[in-house]
This record gives sequence, structure tokens and C-alpha cells, in this order.
Amino acid sequence: MAEVLFKNKFIGFLLKMLGGIYVNRSIFTLGFISQSVDILDKGGVVGIFPESRLPKKNEERPLPFKSSAAYIALSSNAPVIPVYSNGLYFSKKRARLIIGKPMYMSDFIDDNLSEKENLRNATEALRDKIIELERLLNEKQSKK
Repeated sequence: MAEVLFKNKFIGFLLKMLGGIYVNRSIFTLGFISQSVDILDKGGVVGIFPESRLPKKNEERPLPFKSSAAYIALSSNAPVIPVYSNGLYFSKKRARLIIGKPMYMSDFIDDNLSEKENLRNATEALRDKIIELERLLNEKQSKK
């Protein structure tokens, strides 16, 4: 979770108690990756927002994905369960979610490509799935 969420002492304490992993986006450290892989290797669950931040007002969604979610999934061989939210977190309207089927990032690995290319392909496959879930959620909402 981003460092800004830990600035409030009470919220920071609560997030730590809930197992939140501190990610300082202003410095280049990858400690959150090894922490996440350790949790997954022990059978735990890690929630990741692959965009790394919330979109700004009128910014096209989804934002480009960072490769860390695919990298963590590949490192632990854990499935990724894609979830799309319409982003109405601080609104009077109800936020809506749609959950996709588990994906294994190893399904997007090509032995003829470099690690960097494979990571990019896995990341794009995850982003494509989120965009598909967005479309499905919008279709369901328009039918109501």
C-alpha cells in the first residue's frame, strides 16, 4: 500500500495489523515484491493494484499497468484473480465490481522471448482481461 496511506498513525497502524505491505513510491525499492512472494508461497493472498495509483479526474482508465503484479505471480506461480471496479469509491453512487476467472501468468510465457518481453506480455494480458471485465460490467449495468 502506498506510503500516503500510512501517514495517518491510526490508519497506518490498522493497515499494518491487517497485513498491509508498505510501498514507498518515492524511492526505488523492491522489498514489497519479496514480501508478497513470501505471503503467496505460504498460501496467503495479496491484493495488488497494478496501475500503482488511483486515476485522476477525467483520466482514461485503466491506467498503464506496472509489471510488478505479473512478476510476483510468475515468481510464486500463484494465480491472479482479475477484479475490475468502476472506481466509485468516494461517491454517493454504489461502487460495482466484477471478478474474473483465475489466470496463470505462466500461460503467457514464450521460451523464445526474453524475460522482459515475457513480463510485458503477461502484464498486457492481465490489463486486457481487466478491460474485458470493464466491458462486461458496463454491459450488465446498461441492461438494468
